Amino acid sequence: MRFLRLYWIPISLFAFEVFAAGQGVIAEIVILVIFLWFIPKFLFSLFVKNKEKARKYALKAAVYALASIAMISGLYFNNQLAKRRSGIVISALEDYKNKNGSYPDKLNQLVPEFLPRIPLAKINLMGRFYYFVYNGQHELMYMAIPPFGRAFYNLETKSWSWLD
Repeated sequence: MRFLRLYWIPISLFAFEVFAAGQGVIAEIVILVIFLWFIPKFLFSLFVKNKEKARKYALKAAVYALASIAMISGLYFNNQLAKRRSGIVISALEDYKNKNGSYPDKLNQLVPEFLPRIPLAKINLMGRFYYFVYNGQHELMYMAIPPFGRAFYNLETKSWSWLD
């Protein structure tokens, strides 16, 4: 039971950050809690020579630090995954254009001839690709850092841009 009490909060925070929020804010808050709560408690416990409490706070600080590292690593992995998968979708869009003379009006026109299915950009709640056609421009977009950090690829200029 003690094991669960120590680990369920950081594991829950990790899961929420990586698979739902995807912003990095929770990881930053956890780092602040480590430096503003656990480390001072650890140092105070050492000062008053309470080794058991010092060990408890050191262990908690270490668990939460590992959770923060895991959160940041998970976010990095998700963004690398989105870059890799966007390359697959962009390649399929180019193949469609080479065959049909123009880009499709919708991403689902790539299925099944150019892609078996439209992949998710990331493994989280805002992990899908968005495709826009306006003023003769075609753009592929995914949420890099929700809700405002969006990565856009313009198919005409073959360039990435950011909107936040």
